[in-house]
Amino acid sequence: MIPRAHYIHELGEVQRALLQLGEAVQRALVHAMGALARGDLAAARRIIREDDDIDERRAAVEERALHLIAAQQPFATDLRFLLAALRIADDLERIGDYAEGIAALVLRSADEPTLELPHELNLLTAQVQQMLKLSVAAVVERDSSAIDDLRRADDLADELNRTIRAAMLRRIQSTPHQATRALYFLFVAHNLERIADRAVNIAERTAFIVTGAQPKLGEARDS
Repeated sequence: MIPRAHYIHELGEVQRALLQLGEAVQRALVHAMGALARGDLAAARRIIREDDDIDERRAAVEERALHLIAAQQPFATDLRFLLAALRIADDLERIGDYAEGIAALVLRSADEPTLELPHELNLLTAQVQQMLKLSVAAVVERDSSAIDDLRRADDLADELNRTIRAAMLRRIQSTPHQATRALYFLFVAHNLERIADRAVNIAERTAFIVTGAQPKLGEARDS
């Protein structure tokens, strides 16, 4: 067993590493959507390169959490936090992958005919970025009540995704020369919808830390 003061310090380090991972992922998403809006190839390439940093941050959270579990054998809230931290780090790293995927689409669409971003895609982007911000804040503040707000927000994200899908399918049929870029917008909307699901997952794992109640299997998303 490590000394109690050192143990408390290490718990705080796991929390800080998780927060830094969350901040890195939020930046990646903002930059990816900005690159998409501007057709910024240099920014897209930078986002793809920086995904390695997100992967390393996730590995650091896992290493710290697993070391504490093995060395200290924590129980109750501390154990739930460390177990949840492992899953939250996985959720955040996958969100980084979705942002990287959006950046890759920016590169692939460089030579395609232009197509204005659908208004609903901008709405979905704002919705998902706010959800991700709320979910990371919930972890930091151990706020189990955030889950209700995030589930309602996820319903709206699902609705926006359906609207975008219908609009892009109509676009593909009406203007075939823009079909490829419309198809890419479908992928972007899908990635954003998956990020919304992951944000809800994070809120559910936060509720687990606070209450000890496991999410219902039927409500699990993209795990």
